Amino acid sequence: MLFLTLGRDYRRLARILCGLIVAVWIYRAVLFFGFHVREVYFYEAFDTRADHLLIGCLLAVTLRADWSGLLDANVRAAWTAVAVAGLLAVSNVMEFKYGTDYRDTIGFIANPLLTAVWIAQLIGMRNPCSGAG
Repeated sequence: MLFLTLGRDYRRLARILCGLIVAVWIYRAVLFFGFHVREVYFYEAFDTRADHLLIGCLLAVTLRADWSGLLDANVRAAWTAVAVAGLLAVSNVMEFKYGTDYRDTIGFIANPLLTAVWIAQLIGMRNPCSGAG
């Protein structure tokens, strides 16, 4: 409904999506630190994972809006895509080392963000003349 209402007002849509993403992060932190909700709920419940979908929506809006300046030559460079892939690998190692406490707090923020950045980088590398490919 949000996409239908705002249509092509990409900046406003991006701001709203960012606000919703941060709201889910705060909500998840309150559940984790305040109410000590079990890890199974974090992993399986839609309300605690909605930010993952919202980050994908934000990526789609960003690419659709063709904000080419977001993907300058440094971001499209192969070494930065390797660096982001490395950060994803480090995050997975951290989850293995620290378990669900890491995954349910930092991992559920870092991994979808890094994945979205990596996708945008790979699209930018595919078509170096355009930021949105």
